[in-house]
Amino acid sequence: RHETEFGMAPPRTGAPPPHPRLTRVSRWDSIYATSPWDAFVVAFLGYTCFVLPFFLVVLALLLFFPAWLALECGWYAHRAALRRRHEAFTDPPPFEYRKEHMRRFLRLKEDVVPCFIAFTRAWFRDAPAALVKRENVRDFFRYAFYGVYMKRASDAEEAELDAWLDDVEKHWEITLPPGRTEGLTFMAHMRDGLRTTHQPLFTVFYSHAAGTLGGVILRLWGFRHHGCGDTGVTYWIRDKSSSGRKKKKKKTTTTTT
Repeated sequence: RHETEFGMAPPRTGAPPPHPRLTRVSRWDSIYATSPWDAFVVAFLGYTCFVLPFFLVVLALLLFFPAWLALECGWYAHRAALRRRHEAFTDPPPFEYRKEHMRRFLRLKEDVVPCFIAFTRAWFRDAPAALVKRENVRDFFRYAFYGVYMKRASDAEEAELDAWLDDVEKHWEITLPPGRTEGLTFMAHMRDGLRTTHQPLFTVFYSHAAGTLGGVILRLWGFRHHGCGDTGVTYWIRDKSSSGRKKKKKKTTTTTT
């Protein structure tokens, strides 16, 4: 058993007793502890940050339901149009460094592709190795190097790709099974559909309102908002001297978003 500011604590088994200073110093006496006023501001406005937007949205729904419904329909149409525009596949521009990248790929055996079969199986969604045949591998690298999806490239490009696959077999000391497994597909990120779920305008408004009120909370707590140039990284910083209490030394608290 050990003594704390609240009396005798139950005995601890299998662990050393806490440091005496940690059991006798009041939580508000430490120079690094949060002041009662700061705690009140954070607690009160912290709950308000998430509760107030909810009631505002409910009130808006009750008072302006027809207008809100029209906004939701317009928002849905806008997001659907964006999805259709971004899902449309366009042929990639000419890849002038293709041959260099094909040569560099052969050097990946000593780096991140020690096993060529395991590498291709991963792109074919962990299909059994016996199903990933030479023509399937040709389809995948035709898409990777030439941007041609599930169709033949030009005769010159097909000859170049066939010679490169021969180099792959020699370099990794493997033999790709001849033929093709019909219906076997690989991950083609530029051709796969966007698996998105519509986000109602209600959630957008709520999240932005909560973020805005969160900024108000941090400013009332003495934080200042800064950014790291054009990197997109922003952060909030506060000097401990701004809390209104005398400190033996200054300490800076930083929150990154």
